[in-house]
Amino acid sequence: MGQQYNAFQHGLFAKEVLLPFEDRRQFLRFCREIIASLNPENEIQGHFAREIAEDAWKIKRIDKTIQAQRQSIYERLSPQMVAQFADLPEKLHASAPPWLTDLSSKVTQFEKKFYRLVCTQYDDCLKNYVGIPNLVAVYKQYPQLFLCASAQAEESAQRPIINTATNTLDPAWQQSSKALWLALEKAYQLAYFYAHWDSIRKLAHPYVQSWFYLQAAQHSRLEHHQSLGLKARMDLRKQLQAYERLKKNAVLYSGILHSIVSENQTQQAHGNAKGNGIGANSMANSKDSGKASRKAKGTAVKPLNAKVKVSLAPMQASLANLQASTQTVIPVVQH
Repeated sequence: MGQQYNAFQHGLFAKEVLLPFEDRRQFLRFCREIIASLNPENEIQGHFAREIAEDAWKIKRIDKTIQAQRQSIYERLSPQMVAQFADLPEKLHASAPPWLTDLSSKVTQFEKKFYRLVCTQYDDCLKNYVGIPNLVAVYKQYPQLFLCASAQAEESAQRPIINTATNTLDPAWQQSSKALWLALEKAYQLAYFYAHWDSIRKLAHPYVQSWFYLQAAQHSRLEHHQSLGLKARMDLRKQLQAYERLKKNAVLYSGILHSIVSENQTQQAHGNAKGNGIGANSMANSKDSGKASRKAKGTAVKPLNAKVKVSLAPMQASLANLQASTQTVIPVVQH
């Protein structure tokens, strides 16, 4: 196997995002949904969004691995072991249903009531009619018991005990009293687990929990995968925080051209500010020099209107400098 499939046990560090046994369509659909939820606005955000989607796919993969390992541990826990943990009668161990290993199983109040009635009817029927060879005359006294037994017989590909068309006991079952009693006992045993599930779960839970953690401790691989999954989630959380900051900054990156344009704009603004400063200083110096010369010679200059004053400002400065050098007062021409 190539280097691109390293860490193949969990696939978290594999160089190839999609492993050979994974569904490519499902992978692409998953990535599209993640990227769409991130709503990237430019190429850089799109790149980060794709990385986040791929890392999320890897985390989903390791979650499946952990779940499969947990399930394998539960599969080693048999229903008979749970029945023993709950200290149930030994005759019930062999008939423990498969769902008994899942302590999260739910039994509704209606089911509890129905199966408790089945258990009560079986105990009463067994007590009063165990010696009777034919139960045709008494089966209607225990409708829930016989109905449950009939349903189980059909699930086992046997003839139903009760003929629904005539609402009577099936003739084949009438002739086999022993088989009928076995069917009734099987119905009672199943009903017992439903009717007493709350107490069974309460008694078995600490033992199942201890057994489970003991098995998990012996599988260091599961613990290793759990730590890898936790670290991957922390890394993904950091990626999402960085992506959120990128979105909030609202900076649209456009590569080298954007950086060049930004640099030229900065240089142009700096040059304009520098040029404006030099021009203003030169004009101020010339104006101050003219005023000083006129004040020293006592020359009176008539005020000009604002428009002409602005347009003749450089000329006034030059004439003032000339007066200072020749010590001759030259009147300023007023328009």
